[in-house]
Amino acid sequence: MAAAGATIDREATRLDRLVAHLLDLARLGADDFRLDVLAVDLTALVAEAATVWSARCAAAGVRFSVESPSEPVVAHADPRRLRQVLDGLAENASRVTPAGRPIVLALSRSP
Repeated sequence: MAAAGATIDREATRLDRLVAHLLDLARLGADDFRLDVLAVDLTALVAEAATVWSARCAAAGVRFSVESPSEPVVAHADPRRLRQVLDGLAENASRVTPAGRPIVLALSRSP
């Protein structure tokens, strides 16, 4: 019974994110779509996402790793939108990655 409740909770959360993403897409062409562009430490953003996705992957039996510089990598972007992109990519990867196979979240600096 607890497993069923946990599954329902995970799916409700996933559907909530999906609806939020669809609303964002609908707003994309409208005047109320906002981008809050500021200096974002991508290293910290990746580490934050990795905390969530490493736990999810472990629960699914999928190996998870992060390849990221130790120093900050700063970009001018909307951190919320970037996190949406990371979460979307990780969610897609977790759906199609068989147990025992890896998902690697990688960040590198280029000139």
